[in-house]
This record gives sequence, structure tokens and C-alpha cells, in this order.
Amino acid sequence: MRRHNGAPIFFSNTFLCHAGGLGDILNTKGDTMKKFFKFLLAIFISFIPGIIGVMFTPSHSDNVWYNGLNNSVLTPDGWVFGVAWTILYALLGIALFLIMNNTKTRHSKTKAYVLFVAQLILNFLWTYLFFGLHMIGASVLCLVVLLGISIW
Repeated sequence: MRRHNGAPIFFSNTFLCHAGGLGDILNTKGDTMKKFFKFLLAIFISFIPGIIGVMFTPSHSDNVWYNGLNNSVLTPDGWVFGVAWTILYALLGIALFLIMNNTKTRHSKTKAYVLFVAQLILNFLWTYLFFGLHMIGASVLCLVVLLGISIW
């Protein structure tokens, strides 16, 4: 096992620097606290559509419209959605943090920001269209556009 400063590398306080990727960004010398707060901001921003969307998301016991839909046998229990969306928004926050700390050209970063904001808006819009307005067709169209932006 590789060691750093006498500790196994996976227990070392400098592990992230040796692991590469996100750790390299978080542990560069100098403005670590500034990057940490950028990271928290990115996570917070990514959760905004979910926070707003909760107003439209039904609790399964009292939503007649949602309970009346024909669900697939593959539809998971309700608690799975909360876990999945939490993971999704956290990953989106990490993606935003990586965009914020990218050293690419201003044009490339602008394009990344535009695509990121567009997908955040579409994530919220889907929740509003499906659960708030009960517009299944429009929500499917929204998902298709979201998929296109995600692939782009």
C-alpha cells in the first residue's frame, strides 16, 4: 500500500490531491476556503429546482390524480424518488462546481453555464408540468428537450 507522511494514502489528509479529479481542485494551495464556499454555493444552486418543485410534488396518500395514473409494475416505491433526486441534484452541484473552476476560455464556460441553467429550468418545469398542471404530454416533451440538452 502506498503511504504519504506515514499514513496509508486513503487515510491521508492529502488523499484528494493524489486521487486526482475533484480532489485536485479542492486541495490546490492558496484559496482552499474560497473553493470550498464555491462548492457549497454550487450545491445550493443545484438544489433550487428541487426545493421549489417540492411545492408541486404530491404526497402519495392524498393525491387522487397521481394515485389514479396507471403506473408500470416497474415503478419504484415513493421513497426511491427522494433518494434518486437528492443524488441527482448533488451530482449537478458537483458539475456546476467543476464548471466554475474550469480554466477553459470564457466562451466555453459561458456555453456550459447556459446549458447548466437550461437543464435546471427544465428539471423544475417538468415537475411543475407533470405534478402541478397534470400535463402529461407537455411533461414528456419537456423530458425530451432535457435529454437533448443533457446529451449536447
